[in-house]
Amino acid sequence: MPWYFFPSKGICPDIISSHISKEFGPGASVESSPGKNAKNGELGYWINLANRPSSRTIEGLGKDVIRWEKEEWTRKRRQIFLRTQEDVIDRSYDNLQKTTRFLRRPVDDIANRCQWQVNGERFCDAPVNTVVQSIRPLGKGAVGEVDEVRVADADDFVIVNVGDVDVVERFVRKTVAISRHKRIAERDLKAVANEIASLRKIDVHPHIVKIIGSYQKKTVHRVDFVFQLTYPVGDEDLGGFFERMKTIYKRIPQVESVQREIMADWALGKVPYRDANIMERLWEATDEDLVLVIQYRLWLEKWYHCLASALAFMHLNNVHHKDIKPKNVIRRGEHIYFTDFSSARNFEDGQTTTTESFAQATRLFAAPEACNDGEGHRHGSKADIFSLGLLFVEMMTVHNGQDVNDLQEYIDGYNGFSDTYSTRQYWRVTDRFEPWFESHESGIGGSRAVFETCVKPMLALDKDQRPTAQEAKNIILEYFQGWRVMACPCKDSVDD
Repeated sequence: MPWYFFPSKGICPDIISSHISKEFGPGASVESSPGKNAKNGELGYWINLANRPSSRTIEGLGKDVIRWEKEEWTRKRRQIFLRTQEDVIDRSYDNLQKTTRFLRRPVDDIANRCQWQVNGERFCDAPVNTVVQSIRPLGKGAVGEVDEVRVADADDFVIVNVGDVDVVERFVRKTVAISRHKRIAERDLKAVANEIASLRKIDVHPHIVKIIGSYQKKTVHRVDFVFQLTYPVGDEDLGGFFERMKTIYKRIPQVESVQREIMADWALGKVPYRDANIMERLWEATDEDLVLVIQYRLWLEKWYHCLASALAFMHLNNVHHKDIKPKNVIRRGEHIYFTDFSSARNFEDGQTTTTESFAQATRLFAAPEACNDGEGHRHGSKADIFSLGLLFVEMMTVHNGQDVNDLQEYIDGYNGFSDTYSTRQYWRVTDRFEPWFESHESGIGGSRAVFETCVKPMLALDKDQRPTAQEAKNIILEYFQGWRVMACPCKDSVDD
């Protein structure tokens, strides 16, 4: 039988072989590997046929090849997506015991191994340059400069084992300058002491940074600087993580034409509903970018409960954070932590509000009651709930493959929201979040469902209508029980 050439655009031979008999009868065969057409160099397959195919048959086979190619591509992307997702989740369960030890590592253990414990206090009177050495600046916090440091005599210490490699542990040092004026200096020192006291009450939680200790730089008559050491050093804050995902999304071409195939897979049970639309978004991603986005999205899914759990633990121990925003949440690998408690306040059992002056919270994430600059305006634990809900809105936006800037463009101008200091406040536009997620219906079981169930109650303008942190945590935990998400010690925590 003579051989005829059919262009294939790289489709694998086993797919062509499986369709040959349907098109040309049982006697037809195809070469096991693709070849080239000697006339034009086009890639394709040589098929052995008894009779010369008609032009209609050739045209029909060409259409089939395109369809087969898309089916093969769909199968490959689906396999990578689901396999990667399962691998990330499985590893989190396999490493749960190790993760628990890492996240719940006692602060005193670190201080003791660094020989910093003195009569129960951690190096309070040590000379400045004998405690740690600076490695690099990290930026500025609400009340001081922040840098990364390590143990000064690090060559003599092995602090932590990472995998099979012994490394010297590193810390975050915040430097707080103390005023030269006596009355203001007393206020500064009180604020520092309050932050340390707040952290020491709550830093046993796996998603709150740990206060290692503090020390001072003094002159004869006064304290010039107070230094605080916290642990761990983050890879980046949550805002930086959002930018990281934005960079990946920008590299991925938008393809709208594959939605039908993806949703058909979902209808057949091949793709979970929570992943259907995001798979369309990642259709043209490289394998490397596809794996990164899957991994990062799974982290975000886990972090909803992690952050709610940490806030519930703060409030259980009578601490308000008062400045929840992406910059004050850091990640180290897949682990997330609340940090920068310089605005935090302690409150008495049974109280839900504090009576200090207006909040220091960043206005964009502040609750409406915290944006009133009147002296003595009352706000407290429910303001933290509102701010965390706004943080979740940005997390959901990024999880869905969108950019925070896209969200802010969507709400710009609505109810006075703008770039000015006094009007750049999310609380003004909370009623626009629901239609925003309706227009980007993807993600965990549908972003609209997540928003309505878990986040919308946290954003009630009337603070009395918002859930407590414990209630918010329980709502999130219950919602995600229907999905297989990454393991984390905070889900079985007895602390909260």
